[in-house]
Amino acid sequence: MTDTGELRTERLVLQPLNMSDHAALFAHWTAPKVRQFLFDGYRLSAAEITETIINRGVEDRQRIPSLSLGSATDSCPVVRKCHGSSSMSA
Repeated sequence: MTDTGELRTERLVLQPLNMSDHAALFAHWTAPKVRQFLFDGYRLSAAEITETIINRGVEDRQRIPSLSLGSATDSCPVVRKCHGSSSMSA
């Protein structure tokens, strides 16, 4: 793991989540099949997703001090690339 919280393997890159990922998370987390299995049908609001990104960033920086180098919203790992293509797109 790098000082920025990035984790790389030959086929996978995990990077800290940040607010630029909000649209992709909103699209994914509000999809009916995702809500059915992850949120018992509950539809998260855009504000709840923003709060989740911010809160997760604070929790991760407390657990992994080297992540404090970033902003308040950039420390929850998210898959960026798998097999050379983006896996989280809006």
